[in-house]
Amino acid sequence: MKYLIDISQKHTQKIQKLIEKGDYEGIAQFINVAIENQLYLEESGLPSFTVNEKDFDIPPVKESNNKQSEKASMSLKLTAFHANPQVVPPPSYIQLVLGQKEGKEELFWLWGQINKILPVKIGVRTLFRELGSNAKMPLNDFTDVAVEEAVRIGERLRAHEDQLRKLRNQRISAGLPKVGDEKSQTRYRAQFLAYGRKDGLLDGAMALFRFASIDTDSGKHMVGITQAGINFAKISNPVLDEDNLDKSLSPEEIDFYLAHVKNHVKGEFAGIKWILTKIEQGINERESLNNELKKEFAELWSASDAVINTQRAGLMSRTFELGLLEKEKKGIYVTYHNSDFGKSFIAKN
Repeated sequence: MKYLIDISQKHTQKIQKLIEKGDYEGIAQFINVAIENQLYLEESGLPSFTVNEKDFDIPPVKESNNKQSEKASMSLKLTAFHANPQVVPPPSYIQLVLGQKEGKEELFWLWGQINKILPVKIGVRTLFRELGSNAKMPLNDFTDVAVEEAVRIGERLRAHEDQLRKLRNQRISAGLPKVGDEKSQTRYRAQFLAYGRKDGLLDGAMALFRFASIDTDSGKHMVGITQAGINFAKISNPVLDEDNLDKSLSPEEIDFYLAHVKNHVKGEFAGIKWILTKIEQGINERESLNNELKKEFAELWSASDAVINTQRAGLMSRTFELGLLEKEKKGIYVTYHNSDFGKSFIAKN
């Protein structure tokens, strides 16, 4: 069946760039992948980050207002504030959107659009600061400030990266929202922060990583920080604390992250082990990894090829940020290799 659709010039140009890079064979393949992705998300238990704005109590931030700009101008450096929030218990697996799938927790990975860790760190540090000495605060108040902070940091990083003409894979600003870009701000709010869905489940990276929890029983959603969230917030970060705009995570943050997910986010830890093990076995190209992932998980996840690719790409992006992977490019062909740190990780786990 054939349909005629209108695509904006802006979107056409972006799609064409992806085609020229070799990510898609043509615009028809791009559209089919988009359709498969959305149909899968509508039918499955994995969270959808083509966000339903009705899941939020307020509309996304479009422009900074004076009050929020003033708050966002405050530094996120640890030395700039003295917060001592009360701890809330982490959400249980069955409270999370991923917990609605039958089977062991380690079989279900984070949705691939959560592709970076720095955006989560910014959210956790912001919540730590904004809580002060309190246990909870209104969720909307937190997310408004966190979006403002992420926009400010993202714009500074992008200006630095543009000046140095960094390639896409060298940039650490990915995932951070842009000034005046409503869609990017909404994606950041949903993917990398946390929110309570209309069905009562918790979604977003800060909840899925168990760095934060949300009280959905009250009329107004209230968010609090867990002990793991406080511990992660207190670790020095290159961007936030050292003014280093070229490195997203410190060695201490990486060590904490890996130890934390091993014990508390079993799907993430299992995914990292899976990808490093496959690459160690010589399965080190995008398509071969997709094929392996499809054989092992497509039926369990009820996943299309498009979703398999999204899951693989998001996991690899996070693993690169952790310094566990390296890649080699020869022409249009890319192969992946475990770094020395990745090899050490596999040997220990």
